Formats: sequence, structure tokens, C-alpha cells
Amino acid sequence: MLRAAAGAGRGYKRELMNLLDVRPGQTALDVGCGPGTDLSALAERVGVSGTVIGVDRDSVMLTEARRRTKDLSAVEIREGDAHSLPVAPGSVDRAKIDRVLMHVAEPTRR
Repeated sequence: MLRAAAGAGRGYKRELMNLLDVRPGQTALDVGCGPGTDLSALAERVGVSGTVIGVDRDSVMLTEARRRTKDLSAVEIREGDAHSLPVAPGSVDRAKIDRVLMHVAEPTRR
């Protein structure tokens, strides 16, 4: 049963990345990047000419994301909140938010 759940989780992630359609040279944003689980996959898709920005509000998660991506020059880790993202308007080509809204105090606030 646990193996089936893990397989479904991997399939879900693969489908999410495919639908996101990240291409070389683009800038991809991962809102609520947590420990950086998806940052390396995004970095692989943007290639050497692209950028991946991981944003989280939890300092423990950011520390782990930085550790995991220290050798990936395309990845930037930034502290921020989903309501006030530390990115300039129009500077991102693709944005990913996955299982984050449950952690946002007021998800409908603009």
C-alpha cells in the first residue's frame, strides 16, 4: 500500500512538472519551496541560461533548500510570503505552488 502511494506521488509530481512546461532560459518560481525538493528538477528544465527562484517563509526550510541546491548556480533561494512574493512583476515565466495554501493564514487575501 505504501509503495503504491509513493508511486502515485511520483506520478503526480511528474505530471505537475510536465504541465508547467518549463523550458530552457525561463525563470521558474517555486512558491513554498520548503526544503527544496523540486528545485533541482526545475533547474534541470531551465538549464544553464535560466533561473529558478525558491521562496518560503520558514527559515529551517530555507536552510535545507540552500543546502540541497548549493551546487546549482541557476537556483536562488529567497525568504518571502505567498501574499508578498520577493519577485518583480513580470519577471517570472512559470510559477509553481503545490500544497502551500493549507499553510497560508488567509489564502483568499490579495
